[in-house]
Amino acid sequence: MKTKIIVVIGVLFVLLVSLVIISARRNQDFFSTFCESIGYNAIIGVQSGDIYDVLARDLFDCKEVREFLETESLILSLLNGDIDIALVGSGYAKQIQNSNIYTNLEYIDVPKDIFIRDAARVFHTEELRDKYNEWLKINISNGNLEKINERWRMKGLPEQKDIPTFHFNGNNGVLVVCDAGNYPPEIYLDANNNPAGLNVEIISLFAQFLGMVPEYFLIPYEDIIDAVKSGKADMSSCTIAITEERQKELILGEPSIFTQAVAIVKKM
Repeated sequence: MKTKIIVVIGVLFVLLVSLVIISARRNQDFFSTFCESIGYNAIIGVQSGDIYDVLARDLFDCKEVREFLETESLILSLLNGDIDIALVGSGYAKQIQNSNIYTNLEYIDVPKDIFIRDAARVFHTEELRDKYNEWLKINISNGNLEKINERWRMKGLPEQKDIPTFHFNGNNGVLVVCDAGNYPPEIYLDANNNPAGLNVEIISLFAQFLGMVPEYFLIPYEDIIDAVKSGKADMSSCTIAITEERQKELILGEPSIFTQAVAIVKKM
């Protein structure tokens, strides 16, 4: 009887491994077909400061990578024929699709077993990082982080009256955070010229957890790491794509965003 059970388990394991291999091969075949149809000699546009320039060079073996500070400029460049592919995270791709502004675009997911990005916030001190990780763990386990992501990523930007508001006691001082300020739905300036968005809601809840008042200053995305490292900011409001090099030199929190890459092209 034991021998039969062991044999059955062995057969099931082999079948499972085979299915995983077949799925991976299908994804690889899809990726190869897509690359061939677009052409490896493509010009690919990515957002400045993100990790997709690495994906463009390493996996697409592209002709050129061009960086754009804003998603709108990236998409307009694609529509104008200045670039062949816009490579973005799935969150941004979803926002572009939901806007219903650009109807002549096609969205092609890069298979997750080929590439997936994780990102985290940057901290000036390990002590603050550890408190954030504690808060993050609580809000992942109770489902609150998932609700925040769904609210900002799966729908259009809310009307001014529907933007969450927060109250802070400030007993433990000020939490200085930096962000770029021009990446909706992560962060943008609302009708009252105040920071709003997914990042702002997360930082506001974290500040409440600390008993602090969040204070923002907005700077170019490429200057955020230096601002936090130098102590001008306690932490970044936005997330930074995690790379092996950054893990060595930065104080990173636990990853809070896992993003699939999406290649956007004009419909043929």
